[in-house]
Amino acid sequence: YSGAIDQYGAIPRLRWLRSVKPGEPPTLLETRYENKTSVLYRVDARTGAATPFYSPVALEFALAALPAMPRDVAKRAAQNTSALRLDDSDRRALFEIAGDLYVYDFASGNCARVTENDREIRTDATIAPDGR
Repeated sequence: YSGAIDQYGAIPRLRWLRSVKPGEPPTLLETRYENKTSVLYRVDARTGAATPFYSPVALEFALAALPAMPRDVAKRAAQNTSALRLDDSDRRALFEIAGDLYVYDFASGNCARVTENDREIRTDATIAPDGR
């Protein structure tokens, strides 16, 4: 497997994608460290072929389009792959910016602010199976 160890000797983080349908090849989600940032890849477990899981640029633009979202904050958040908490379908991600929660739909490219109260403490927030 070609992505086993990167040039810095770091072992990438891997996990199985839950959204793989019967008959599709087994697929992993891999975090690779490239150019001082982490990048998520969808990896075919049989062949090792990897494709980007999502576009950080698309997420950045979706965030920047939200009211009162500074462009530099959107860029940092879009590149912070360790903050993304994927739902059970691996189609949406939940993440925090400045104390508020946001959800991003990878297929549609839509992003929405879910909370507007930075005084609440949120721990282990997830997206419910029904999408709420």
